[in-house]
Amino acid sequence: MNQWMIIILGGLSIGLISTKRWIKWGFVCGLLSEPFWLWTSWHNDQWAIVILCFVYAGFYINGIRNHWKGVKCG
Repeated sequence: MNQWMIIILGGLSIGLISTKRWIKWGFVCGLLSEPFWLWTSWHNDQWAIVILCFVYAGFYINGIRNHWKGVKCG
């Protein structure tokens, strides 16, 4: 299941980030994919990928902060 979620959320993230209209959702999808990346890389002892998970999560959080400013929910 982890690999499917990485494919779906990771691919969707890159696709959405490359658009102007849906870019903010790309950062959300990317952040949602990170737990699956983290679990898979931790489980398979891929420590460089574990470190990159935290780096990417930081960039996704930064993207969310920058692109969701002023958006009212509700």
